[in-house]
Amino acid sequence: HGQDANYIINPTSYTDLGNDVVRDDMTGLYWEVKRNKDSVQNYDDPRDADNTYTWCNTNPATNDGNAGTCGDHDTMDFIAGLNAASHGGFTDWRMPTFDELRSIVDYGRYNPAINTAFFPNTVAAYCWSSTTGGSGYAWRVNFYDGYGNHDLKSYSYYVRAVRGGQPNLSTRYIDHG
Repeated sequence: HGQDANYIINPTSYTDLGNDVVRDDMTGLYWEVKRNKDSVQNYDDPRDADNTYTWCNTNPATNDGNAGTCGDHDTMDFIAGLNAASHGGFTDWRMPTFDELRSIVDYGRYNPAINTAFFPNTVAAYCWSSTTGGSGYAWRVNFYDGYGNHDLKSYSYYVRAVRGGQPNLSTRYIDHG
């Protein structure tokens, strides 16, 4: 009792904006809310919780020299579909950085490690970030337990979009431990 770990310094605080968008009151970021978690992929609906995507970024300034695996059902398709649908009335959705994605992890929960009152239909599995981890790798967060690591860009994982903040200030994450 009385140690730093016993105190919540920055408790999470979310606001449901009522349009399938949640605002993180601590960071000011806006997060897409998933729907239709029914084990059936529906790529006509970019918000379908069951859809998985390969990592793709054709911008050489932010892809670490490797665009990833672009084609049907890639992360650029996901973001383009969400923006084309003006989800929540916004057209500036993007992939979150690794640190942004980790900011919504709730380490007091698992399977999934997220506040399901604000983020229902979250699949307890890997979710891509925009952060690269070497030429052929990108960082991802496992929403089963909240831990992250990098993996091959050719793998197909879940994606959650974000808007706001200052994207791509650091697009490369270096693991120092």
